[in-house]
Amino acid sequence: MDLAEAIHMANSILNEERALPTVEYTDPIADYVEALKQAGEQTVSVSVEAARAFKGREQYGDTLHLNLDSERGQRPRPVHEAPHDHVFKSVNFKLLLTVYNQLQDPERLKFISSLLDRVPSATASARQKFPHFPCYYHQMSELPLVAEFCIRIGRANELFEAINSVKRPTAGLVLLLVQLEETIALNFNLLSSQQLAAIPTSLKPVYEMCQQAITDSRIRNAKYPLSPSRTHQETAEQANEMMEAIKGIGSYTHVSQEQVLPVCTAG
Repeated sequence: MDLAEAIHMANSILNEERALPTVEYTDPIADYVEALKQAGEQTVSVSVEAARAFKGREQYGDTLHLNLDSERGQRPRPVHEAPHDHVFKSVNFKLLLTVYNQLQDPERLKFISSLLDRVPSATASARQKFPHFPCYYHQMSELPLVAEFCIRIGRANELFEAINSVKRPTAGLVLLLVQLEETIALNFNLLSSQQLAAIPTSLKPVYEMCQQAITDSRIRNAKYPLSPSRTHQETAEQANEMMEAIKGIGSYTHVSQEQVLPVCTAG
């Protein structure tokens, strides 16, 4: 597959992800318990994912955690020391990885760059009827998938560089940063200790950009109190949400790195 064809396919996958997101984390033990309830007296085999989760709880201790919906309502998020407490799933992630694996090494960085070109785009989100986490005022985005993909193939540094290239807040960026909170809370050891420790510094430029956006909105509203700008207000709201997410992400820099998960590589 040549690079142009790969990028064309990736754009189709990402556009589909924006309309119908596939990125999710599931609790394999909860799924197993639910299967037991549904089966009644029938035997239910333990899935590989559930077996790993049970083993992790034995290793790290059966730490009490809220269900995922409740945890998402907290900031900072509780961090799961056991890396298999939740399972990452995404049909479109698998499709992207299939395309990526068909490229040669020199073309892969260009492929990643094409994905990251979407990060600063104001069009990288769309309002959808049915919400799917992460969701911001019914808007959803392909950027959570871009973030998960980059992290899981070992391109987290490029992802953070792309985030810091943005010039203004967007709904897509809000959703990307919320997904980063999710990823680090559930699979923090996808990132190295050095990367985790560098997060506050690496996200400082975009944090300061958000501060400036809020200041600009306040100045504009003070100058024209009788004609408030909805656009400026929305930008300020997005900036505030981004700052809160960044503060949440920055709080994870102390977590341990005893077990490192492998990145997804070419087959």
